[in-house]
This record gives sequence, C-alpha cells and structure tokens, in this order.
Amino acid sequence: MEIILNKNVPKLGQKYDVKKVSDGYAKNFLIPNGLAEISTPGRLKSIEKQRVGMEEKRKVAEEAMAKEIDKLSEKSITMIGKANEKGHLFASIHEAEISSAIKDQLGLDISSDFIVLKSPVKEVGESEIEIKFSQGGKQAKIKLIVEKE
Repeated sequence: MEIILNKNVPKLGQKYDVKKVSDGYAKNFLIPNGLAEISTPGRLKSIEKQRVGMEEKRKVAEEAMAKEIDKLSEKSITMIGKANEKGHLFASIHEAEISSAIKDQLGLDISSDFIVLKSPVKEVGESEIEIKFSQGGKQAKIKLIVEKE
C-alpha cells in the first residue's frame, strides 16, 4: 500500500514522504494513529505544494538565523539542573532545551534542528555547543554553562 506520512516516523521516513508499506502496517498502525494517510493523486499534488512551501519557509528562517550567527560565537547560555554530588545531572539536556534557553536568554529563535550535540549534556560544567546551518556551511559555537541546582 502506498501512503503519505503526516508526521516523522522513525525508521520509515519524514513528514510528507510517500512510502510503500505492508497493508497491515498501514491499516493497523500508521493510519489509526494519524501518522499516515492513503496516497491519492489529488493528495499527492496537495502534499507537493505543502512540501515546497515548507522548504521555502525553512530557507527563509535559515537565512535570518545565518545573519545572527556572528553574534552567537561569543555568547554563552546558563542552564540549571538537578545533579548528584559528583556533578552528574539527573536529567540530560537535549537540543530542544538548549534551543529554548537560547531564545529566553539571547532572544534568538534557533530551531533545535540546527543544534548539533554528539550526545546529550549529562554533566555540570561548561561545554561547547555547535550550531550548523546548511546554507553556506556556516556554523557557530556557543558556550553552555550547566550549574547545579
């Protein structure tokens, strides 16, 4: 069965991808959970327009963020987390939390998609966070300071 994904599905594809999957997987899991819908010629045309629009919005947002990249290189953000005596955080810090902290502390709206972490931050202290933009290969490094609560 050919389907159109409504959301990103791990190990299957991204939103708006057209995929062929088994009938049972589509009818029993993907469609009932709102993750996909059956592919039709009319829906394919509509999805293609949405995909183009989404790509244009992403490029515009990326261009705006690329202008701010020079300002980021010398900045730092501070986050507070619960940790044990050895400085290990009880809950790791991921890209989404870092994106939110950048918005709150620096006033820049940077999508978590552009934040590159080799692994989630699990220790109290300083670390360097890389922000990569696909347009022009620009990147910035920002200092993340994690303090114990």
